[in-house]
Amino acid sequence: MGKFERKVKRSLQAERQPFADWFAENAAQFGGFSAADGADVAVGAGGLAAGRRKRTLWLTAAAFLLGALCTLLCFLPWMLGSRRPAINPGVLYLNMRLDEAQQQALVDENACLKSVSITSGTELVRQNDSVVVSAIVEGVIEAEGESYYVTVEIEYDTSYDEMTKFSYNSLSQYASVNGYSVLYDGLGTDSGGMVWYKMRTERAGQRLYWQIRSRSERLEPLIAAVCGEAGASAVQAAPSQRAY
Repeated sequence: MGKFERKVKRSLQAERQPFADWFAENAAQFGGFSAADGADVAVGAGGLAAGRRKRTLWLTAAAFLLGALCTLLCFLPWMLGSRRPAINPGVLYLNMRLDEAQQQALVDENACLKSVSITSGTELVRQNDSVVVSAIVEGVIEAEGESYYVTVEIEYDTSYDEMTKFSYNSLSQYASVNGYSVLYDGLGTDSGGMVWYKMRTERAGQRLYWQIRSRSERLEPLIAAVCGEAGASAVQAAPSQRAY
């Protein structure tokens, strides 16, 4: 180590004068300031830092709680298992595809399906006891030059999916045709120009729930075909008030 380096080291290691003594010797150069002012500044800075730390802790905790809430809301549908709104929401159901013979059996049991050219059919079976709760057919009805594409649910268990079925009670149009009580209504037109309808038919205690798409703005030809009348005039002459 050279002479210069040793001199610097001795200078750094020398005892430093306390700030209060140094300030007393040089107080005249600082006007109205005092050594206590410096202490206050130090304390104030420390308090400011402490306040910042507290705010940081609160913000971190709030962010964590908000993140947990968002996660819960995202996974809530999955946690509920996308249950159907039946009386026993924990029950599992199986979709069983119907062959042509089984589809024909449904037509034989439900005369209002005779006008439907069926393209597919399924049964919904309750898994725990193998009871069929409903059957669903899809197809098309041709009536008075119009095509109506239909999905029809045949009800066997009134408690299954009762919330969806309950929505049919709000349909505003009513007709009584050939022994059938018919509730129906238009729901609007989609972007492809298809008019959507919902309809419920009932005769002898058997209810069927219909979802219908067509380019026609008239549902009377379909109702006449389903209910076995010769034409839509029978439906137009039926009462329009709701039956409760």
